[in-house]
Amino acid sequence: MLKLSKLSLLSLLTLFLLVSCGGDDDGPADPGGDTTAPTVVSVRPDQDATGVGPDDEIIVVFDEDMDETSAMGAVSLSPGTVTFSSWTDARTLVVTHSNWAQGVNVSVMLGVAIKDLAGNGLAAPYVWDFWTASTVPSLLRTIPVDGATSVSTGITVGLLFSEAMNLSSLEAATTADAGVLRAPSLEFTMSEGEGDWINMVFASALPLGTPITITISTQAMTASGTNLPAPEQFGFVTTDQVDDTPPNLLSIVPADGSLITPGTSSIVFTFDEAINQ
Repeated sequence: MLKLSKLSLLSLLTLFLLVSCGGDDDGPADPGGDTTAPTVVSVRPDQDATGVGPDDEIIVVFDEDMDETSAMGAVSLSPGTVTFSSWTDARTLVVTHSNWAQGVNVSVMLGVAIKDLAGNGLAAPYVWDFWTASTVPSLLRTIPVDGATSVSTGITVGLLFSEAMNLSSLEAATTADAGVLRAPSLEFTMSEGEGDWINMVFASALPLGTPITITISTQAMTASGTNLPAPEQFGFVTTDQVDDTPPNLLSIVPADGSLITPGTSSIVFTFDEAINQ
C-alpha cells in the first residue's frame, strides 16, 4: 500500500484549496474598475454657431471609448427628428436628422443613457444650441440678455448675429445710452469674439444702478453688404453694488489627466459668476 508523508498530504491539500478558489466565478467585482462618467469634449455644430446648413450632421466627441448601442434613442432634437446615428470610431458619434427650416434655433440633448464601455452614463444631460442659416440678417442673442438686472459695471457686451457682420458699419450704427436725462452716449469699441460673437467693450466702467439701452440702426451691414432690415434694441440695468470679490474657477473639461481624441479643440472653463469675456 502506498503511504504518503504528512508533508505530501499537506501539499495536496494546499493544491486542492488553490484550485478550488481559482475556479470561483462568483467573487466580488474588481474594485479598481471604471466608475467615472464619460464627458463630451467637442461638438459640431458648436454652441451658438450660426449659418448651419439644413442637413448638416451633428458630431459629438467623447473623452473615452463608448458603448455604441447606447446612443440609440438617447439623442433628441428640438426642432427636428433624428433619422440615423453611427460611430466613425469608438469615441465619435455622428447623427443625421430631418432637414431644418431656415433661421431656426436648434437645441440638441444627449441623454444620460449614453454610456461608456464600463456602463457609466453621462453625469447629466448634455445640451447645446445653434442657429440654421437665414436669408434675413438679424440679432439672435445678446450678453447680457434683454431686461437683465444687476449686471456688472465692467461687462463686455456680446452680440450674436445670424451672419457675419461688417464691424466698422456695425460700430457706427450702434449707440449705447445710460438712463440719465441728456447724458452723453457711452463710448465703446467692437471686435470679433469667440466663435461668431462680437464683443462690445466700453471705454470705462458703466455707472452703478443705471439702465443701459443699446440700439443698432439699419445702417449696420453684413459682411456681404446687406443692411439690417429693421433696427435692433435691447437693454439691461447695472448693479448698484461694487463687486470686489474675485471669481472662482469651478471646473475644467477635459479634466486634468483625461485621455482625449487627437484634434480636440475645445476646453471648457466654468466659473461661479459671469466673466468679462
